[in-house]
Amino acid sequence: MDFKYFRTTIATLIILSLASTVVYFSLTGNVTRKVVPIKQQQLHFLSYDDKINDNVCAHALSLFHFSHGKHALRIYGLEDSEKYSKDAHDKKSGKLVALNLLTRENTTFLQDNDIVVFLDGRDSFCMRDIDGLEEDFANTGKDLFIAAEKNCWPFLYAHFSKTFLNLFNPKTQHAPWNWSFKENQICTALQIQAFLRNEEGPYPFPNSGGFIGRWRKMKEFLQLSWEIYKKMLKSDQQDDQAAAALAFLLSNDNSIVLDTKAHFIQCWDYRGAFDNYCTPNTTLVNKETGSFPYFHQHNADKSFLEPCMQYIGNISKESASECFWISGDTGRKIYLKDVCQEQRKCCRFLGFDGTSASKQ
Repeated sequence: MDFKYFRTTIATLIILSLASTVVYFSLTGNVTRKVVPIKQQQLHFLSYDDKINDNVCAHALSLFHFSHGKHALRIYGLEDSEKYSKDAHDKKSGKLVALNLLTRENTTFLQDNDIVVFLDGRDSFCMRDIDGLEEDFANTGKDLFIAAEKNCWPFLYAHFSKTFLNLFNPKTQHAPWNWSFKENQICTALQIQAFLRNEEGPYPFPNSGGFIGRWRKMKEFLQLSWEIYKKMLKSDQQDDQAAAALAFLLSNDNSIVLDTKAHFIQCWDYRGAFDNYCTPNTTLVNKETGSFPYFHQHNADKSFLEPCMQYIGNISKESASECFWISGDTGRKIYLKDVCQEQRKCCRFLGFDGTSASKQ
């Protein structure tokens, strides 16, 4: 065979093959399609309080320490408390106002699939390394966990006691639900729903001091809570925990569950749940459930706040000089060492004053 002819034939075949490939990719769209990298989910930590105090400082430091400086707490209310207080029935409900506004604002830093942890500002702490938190949450197959406790608050107390509560669709107000509950019936319904949606545990009642979940689901839940708070509850019944509990009932969503075994968030119950709580030799493993909660929300048991802050101060001193939180109101970084210099009492749990804090 003539070599020149052979070479020409091979070249022709290669050109035809390339041309066919171009035509194929053009027809399928692959030639013009851009490969867009999938945005990874982010992990966010949010909180609310209306003033800086030692509890807030310990909360921010505990997260900074246990995330090895990778995460900073974003706190709403410290620099613009009036924004949240004007629509609140009482001071305690300011966090529900803040969360409702957050769900409706154009917050570009929060994406629907992101994992968001919200905890009360002045009585919550991070208590273990969070490196495995995202994977741990993803493995549950749920979209939202609500902190849980043993107490059916506030339905057995205050203005709910011995009264009937008509549960209706708060968005329309024209389609009443076909059940009317007395307070003990609401507590029973909460227990049943808690165990139907998630595994049975010693904490069957919602606590509005903590949430962890996908932002898209948290938004839906918080907006429903707000509608209940404003439209269903009477003025003397307006309580953020009541609103969260009723939203849990009315959501009828198996992806929204209570943290019945304190897997993520431990709510008070420290005398029954732990030995040697917040001491150097504590294990912080719940005796009743065997769980090792990431976060602790002290709620009614304020007696443990002081020793817990001391515990955090003792293990986190090396992180104190770099620690900061982000103002949810202005976006600015607030450094703990600056707070220590300006308000020494806020950093007393660290065992040093503002001058020594800046030298750490």
